[in-house]
Amino acid sequence: MRCPIQHKTKFKTEKEAGRAMMRCWGRDSSVNIFDMHTYYHDKCQSWHFGHISYYQKSLEAQVGQSVSQP
Repeated sequence: MRCPIQHKTKFKTEKEAGRAMMRCWGRDSSVNIFDMHTYYHDKCQSWHFGHISYYQKSLEAQVGQSVSQP
């Protein structure tokens, strides 16, 4: 099942997300595993995995949008 907001695969537990991340790395060892992490997404109430740098950029964008709005 996919997250309706981020369009990422949803996982029930952090352990499931971590295993999926490792399987992804196993299929393509060129993936920078050190730039990946698992995280809980409050809006869809599921675990995801992804690049830390992309996640940080999305958080910065959200903070910037919320700050700039009256």
